Amino acid sequence: MKTARVAAAFLLSLAAAHAQDVRKVAFRTLGLEVLPGLNEVHLLAATPKGKAVTVPVHALSMSPVVEGEFKGDEAVFFAKAGDTATPVAKGKLTKSKRQVLFFRPVKNEQGEGSYEIHAFDDDVADFKLGSVRAINLSPKTIRFNMAGKELSSIPPGGNVVYPQPKEVDEFGIYPAIVEAQGDGDAWAKVYSSSWKSSDRRREIVFVEYEDRFKQWSIKLMSDDPPSQQGK
Repeated sequence: MKTARVAAAFLLSLAAAHAQDVRKVAFRTLGLEVLPGLNEVHLLAATPKGKAVTVPVHALSMSPVVEGEFKGDEAVFFAKAGDTATPVAKGKLTKSKRQVLFFRPVKNEQGEGSYEIHAFDDDVADFKLGSVRAINLSPKTIRFNMAGKELSSIPPGGNVVYPQPKEVDEFGIYPAIVEAQGDGDAWAKVYSSSWKSSDRRREIVFVEYEDRFKQWSIKLMSDDPPSQQGK
């Protein structure tokens, strides 16, 4: 009888520990480009009573908010509902309850495509209105100069949130420059343009370098957090 009680207590504690490992996250998805046949992916149920969800992947456009359950800090998506053998997107989650999952296409040695997931906090307390999130997808360290002010550098794979500058012209426009670090302390300008400042929205900028063509690519998109949409 005592053995049965011990076993039951052990099973209950095991179930409680498993439940604690499951996280509920409200997230949106974003892609830089969409792989053929993978414009949507599937998140499996994390618990027996959980619900699987189908998630869209849009190029330079946020999806609606999706609520899903994840085991621990890893996000894993599959090509088909019920398919547990072929993960097509993987990455680490942040600690936030609201996140953006950025799906970046990658290829393996066989040339097969999948997504590498980069997660970012989506709460306006962390990514405020009137801010710019700069994401460095290049193999080089970069830095921004906004309205004549040199900002902190960003290592390869890193991201930084900057406040949009207040030093703007009568139209709210300011100069934006991106520089890449070369050998030693040398920096080279790789991008120069004019951006519009606004305290009513957030901006996301992606910086890439295509080694094959020796060409830099900077993509800028505006983002209205879900709590502000419709206002």
